[in-house]
Amino acid sequence: MPIHRSEVGLLFKLAGEMRRAESVMTFGTQSVLAPFGEVAQMFFRRGLTPSALDADALRRYERAPGTLDCIALFRMFGFSDVVCADLLPFHDETYVHDLSTPLPGDMLGRFDLVWDGFTGYHVCNPMEVLLNAAGAVREGGRVVHTLLMNLVNVGFFRINPRFFARFYEENGFEDMAVYILRQGYESMVYKYEGNLHDFLCWENGNTEDILLFTARKARTVPPSTRFLEMPYEVLSRAHARRPEDILGELRGKRVAIWGTGGNYVDNFREPLASGDPGFEFVGFVDNDPARCGGTLDGHPVHPVARLGEGDVDAVIIASSFLNDIFAQMCRQFPHRMEMLQNTWGLYRHHFEHVAYKRRTVQFRVKNNMVFNKLM
Repeated sequence: MPIHRSEVGLLFKLAGEMRRAESVMTFGTQSVLAPFGEVAQMFFRRGLTPSALDADALRRYERAPGTLDCIALFRMFGFSDVVCADLLPFHDETYVHDLSTPLPGDMLGRFDLVWDGFTGYHVCNPMEVLLNAAGAVREGGRVVHTLLMNLVNVGFFRINPRFFARFYEENGFEDMAVYILRQGYESMVYKYEGNLHDFLCWENGNTEDILLFTARKARTVPPSTRFLEMPYEVLSRAHARRPEDILGELRGKRVAIWGTGGNYVDNFREPLASGDPGFEFVGFVDNDPARCGGTLDGHPVHPVARLGEGDVDAVIIASSFLNDIFAQMCRQFPHRMEMLQNTWGLYRHHFEHVAYKRRTVQFRVKNNMVFNKLM
């Protein structure tokens, strides 16, 4: 598949952010839908000088009139080592390989950039394509995946950015981003500014739109393909969380328990009665005035306002009304930000799952697109 002008425009940004730009592997053999002279002008407009190509090389890498081979493009960007992994030997630089099978060891950790240009979703084993991409790039390098949007009959698979984000964060990558590009226009580059785990189909997209995903390899980790979509991963962690897990994160802190009913009795009374819960317990707080001023299990029950005095580091919320109580804490105690953050951390999986559900309902990609004037 080809590389469009908008992709070339974005490549200037990505290459400029890389610590080094010497070696690149492309998945498939792409042609650039712009002539050499136009690509050169893209450099000149940005005040940059492309790496020179000798006349023989230019003749080799000019395909049809008005197009340029991707090898010439990447060499203009300074990549001296350009390898095209392809099932068909288009030229001498082709590394003939079936991407549905693992790359050999000498290809792993070798490249500063891996560019999958509309190739991965034509391979019947897409997970192996991603494992090859993650394995071939060296630490500090980048992967790029591009795919056409809103075309049903192109390739075997329609891969969602949520899948890219989940795969790459599990495999040691950071600095992930998604861009929407218009095929024939250098300047029509839009960055998705929402949470990648909430990415939904672009409502106003059409067959000229390209989705580009990129991520930077921060560290080398054992390959991982065992993961859920993030909302379900968060939900599973929330359900797996036990009261003793909460208590274990409170060691050395000053703690209050919000709630004096059945939730407290079932989950926290016994460890508190042990005499050594691992934290300093300052008592209960409760919204019910009838309970305040008394004691429970030998500990004082305070009004909620007690949390504003500054000697509580975190609050155990012993109630099924978790969201409502935390919202009340935020309204009443904006000056106690550390306490709020510590409390949020105890229940982060619950809050994140609620947030995923809310964002999925409220937002679409079109609400999170911003024009990047730096392109």
